[in-house]
Amino acid sequence: MISKEFRQKFKRDLGNNFQYSTKVQQKLKAAKIYTNRGTVAHIKTINNVFQGYQDNLAIELIIMELYEEEMSKKRKLETLRRKHSKTSEDPQQPAKDE
Repeated sequence: MISKEFRQKFKRDLGNNFQYSTKVQQKLKAAKIYTNRGTVAHIKTINNVFQGYQDNLAIELIIMELYEEEMSKKRKLETLRRKHSKTSEDPQQPAKDE
């Protein structure tokens, strides 16, 4: 079951407006994980698992994997921004005297 601490961490790190449900659905479909009826889990089911109202190990795993992927993207973007800001502040070529 997804813990309250993980939910808070998820929302703090990725924001309250992060749309995870459709991304989880896409990952479930790609992994060929279906319900007993042969369909991909509904958004409400995914939200219930995230909120801790319902247990589903496959959905929990996908949510946690999605969190790790998004945090990796976020860290990479921050690194690139820092790298870019350093290069724009410190030009490599010295000024030429004429």
